[in-house]
Amino acid sequence: LRYHARGFRYAKTLWYDFRFALAEWLYAWQPPEKRLVLVGPSAGYCFQPFFFERFEEILCLGPDPVARRLFAFRLARAPLEKRPRLRFEARDLLLDDPQAFADRLAAEGDVCVLFSNVVGQFRVLLDPASPDDPRLARLRTAILPALGARSFASFHDRVSGNLEPVIGGAVEYDGRLDDREIAEHFYPGNDDPDAMI
Repeated sequence: LRYHARGFRYAKTLWYDFRFALAEWLYAWQPPEKRLVLVGPSAGYCFQPFFFERFEEILCLGPDPVARRLFAFRLARAPLEKRPRLRFEARDLLLDDPQAFADRLAAEGDVCVLFSNVVGQFRVLLDPASPDDPRLARLRTAILPALGARSFASFHDRVSGNLEPVIGGAVEYDGRLDDREIAEHFYPGNDDPDAMI
C-alpha cells in the first residue's frame, strides 16, 4: 500500500521526467501485434494511458490484487479514444514457474510482450549468489525461446537507491552493463557501486 501511495503522489511530480521519456520510447516501439502481454505493470503509474490505445486486448501479469484494481480504474478513467479489453493473471508465472510463462505465451498466440520494471529486478528478487545461479539459467532457458519471433521490449530500473543518477533522457545500450559500468556512466564521481543498491 505504501508503494501505491507513493505512485499516486509522485507520478506527476518526481516521476514525471521518467514517465515522459518512457512515453516517448514506447511511442517509438511499434509492434505489429494487436494484443499485449504486460508483465509487471503494477498500477501503471509509469505509463501514459494513450500507449494502450493501440492494443485491442491487454493481459496483465501481476500478483498484486490492489495493483490490478488500480490499473483497471486508472485506464477506465483515462481520456482514450479506444479502450483495450483487460485481462489479469494473478499467479507469478515468471519467477515461480518460468515454463508456465512460456506455455502461457504459446497459448496466447500472436501477442507482443512488454516487461515493466521486472527483468532488472531478477537479481534482487531471487537473491542469487552469482550470475550463474541455476534459477537465472532456468529463467533464460524458458523465457528466451518463448519470446521467439514475437515483438517484445523491456524497461526497468536495474539499480535504485538513495543516489540520484545523471541521465539526460532515454538511454539505450546494445549489451548488458555490469554494476561498475552503471556506476561509471550514470553516477559520475561515485567510487562504490554497492552504495547504489
